[in-house]
Amino acid sequence: MRGKKPVVDVLNGVDNATSGPALVFQVNPQTAARAGFTTEEVELDASAIMEGEPAATPVIVGGQARTLRVRFPAANRASLEAMNNTLLVSSTGQTATLGSLAAVTELPGQTEILRENLQRDVAVTARLEGV
Repeated sequence: MRGKKPVVDVLNGVDNATSGPALVFQVNPQTAARAGFTTEEVELDASAIMEGEPAATPVIVGGQARTLRVRFPAANRASLEAMNNTLLVSSTGQTATLGSLAAVTELPGQTEILRENLQRDVAVTARLEGV
């Protein structure tokens, strides 16, 4: 085995750990105010589309209070276009689409750092040949 290295491919566990794309919502405060929304309402609605928001009142199940997470249907977050076209209702009863109140920008995949017990968890893998 002289002159030939048995390790041919190495994945360091950091560069190859990429999550999905990130979305950035930039609310235009003047446009939102003219439409009857506060920036906080738009932020709350965008968060409810993406990951859901805890309901204000818990539900009692088996004698225990359980907080429900309220989320828009999957069709509203299926694509960037679907999110932009999602109809929102303000606390004053005004309606507007998310795309008319905020600019939604898609960023490329982000490097994902996994942790366990506050320690960085990295899986290093390699492919061996001739061993």
